[in-house]
Order: sequence, then C-alpha cells, then structure tokens
Amino acid sequence: MADLMHDFDVVSRISSLIGTMRSSYEGLSTEVTSQIMGDIQRAIRYAVVVASAAAAAAIDVVADYVVANDTIVDDALAVCFCCGC
Repeated sequence: MADLMHDFDVVSRISSLIGTMRSSYEGLSTEVTSQIMGDIQRAIRYAVVVASAAAAAAIDVVADYVVANDTIVDDALAVCFCCGC
C-alpha cells in the first residue's frame, strides 16, 4: 500500500506540472493523470479492504482458539498474531 500511496503522490505532482505547461501535447493532459489517480485510489481502497478482512480473520482465529481451548492468551501474543509481526 505504501507503493500505491507513493505513486499517487508522484502522479499528483506530475498532474500539477502538466497544468503549468504552455503548450498542449497529445496524450499528455491533466485528464489522463486524473484517470490514473482514480485508478490508484481504487487500488488503495481495495488494499484497505483486503487488509481489514485479513485482520478480522486473524482476530477470529485467535478468538476461536481461546474459546476452543478455554485458554487465556496473552494480549501481546494476540496483537502480534493479528499484525503478522
């Protein structure tokens, strides 16, 4: 996701620069960069949804383990398991 956010920032800067150009060139416009930025935004939203679903699934796994084994899991272990570190 960091790569997508970086790319969005870069395309945004490119769009600003294109807006300052004195001449126009075929295929190079702020409309094109706006479309690209929209595509990147959709990819970021998708990545957030996937990450949220993965985190929710990890929490469910920990909760199911605790319930199934009637065991108390240390909070630090549960957090570490959820974030994958």
